[in-house]
Amino acid sequence: MCKRSSESTDHVFLHCSVAIQLWQRLFGVCDVKWGAPRDCTHMLLVKFDGFGGSKRAKSLWSCIVCAIFKIIWLERNARIFDRKEADANSLRDRAGFLASFWAFVSPPFRGIHLFLISRDWAAVCNP
Repeated sequence: MCKRSSESTDHVFLHCSVAIQLWQRLFGVCDVKWGAPRDCTHMLLVKFDGFGGSKRAKSLWSCIVCAIFKIIWLERNARIFDRKEADANSLRDRAGFLASFWAFVSPPFRGIHLFLISRDWAAVCNP
């Protein structure tokens, strides 16, 4: 995807310059410095508490990780098969919306409007 290294799962999703930039931009929303774990399994097991320890915070964290993985995979395929590249802002916006939408349809966020979730993750996790 970055055209600088051989492709492995861990490289594409965590260590590729495109992935690193996406993770850093999304973590910047909650003022957290991000360092890539060694592999995807560890990323899935990380207990992030940047939004607190509430059920909403845990649910949102899972949504964010899965959304970033999905957006990276879709971008990788678009670059390889369609020869199209999205810019970093577009990738961040798409991942942010997807994470917000998935949170919106999850039980901990029942009754919270999608607009509020997508506007301020920290505020909806710590009412």
